[in-house]
Amino acid sequence: MPFITSFANLLETEIESDLPQSQMMLDSFDTMLSLHLLRAYTSAPLDPAPANTPGTADLQDKLVAKAQSFLKSHTDEDIGIADVAHHLSVSRFHLARVFKARTGQTMHQFLLDKRVDQACALLRDTNLSIADIAYACGFSSQSHMTTVFGKRKGTSPGRYRAHIRA
Repeated sequence: MPFITSFANLLETEIESDLPQSQMMLDSFDTMLSLHLLRAYTSAPLDPAPANTPGTADLQDKLVAKAQSFLKSHTDEDIGIADVAHHLSVSRFHLARVFKARTGQTMHQFLLDKRVDQACALLRDTNLSIADIAYACGFSSQSHMTTVFGKRKGTSPGRYRAHIRA
């Protein structure tokens, strides 16, 4: 139960923050909790195919590449893991597990990275306002983009723009 308690505390902190929650982040929490419960309270294997089956790594790499491509082409939308899984005709639990195992990050983290990359390009190449860039990149607000951008780049979007143009 310590995992569930700490998980609930993390979820409560996220919900109480002023940052808007995306569908991808909420799906990630749902998936993590579901996988924990399955691992802790069932004896059934989570993956019916052994990891060392010939070709498994290639299939997983192709699945991840397709998921990344889909996410890159939908950075401006509030999409969830279920949307990506549906598009690829796989379960969201399998997709989330394979994506994390093959890339080292969740789909939500990947999507935020792509949104920040897109914001960097727009900050560098356009005169759009930071709020307009935030919405164009799929962030729900300028504040949300500023927070995510700061965590990933170590500076604010305005300072980034000023530095890159100097």
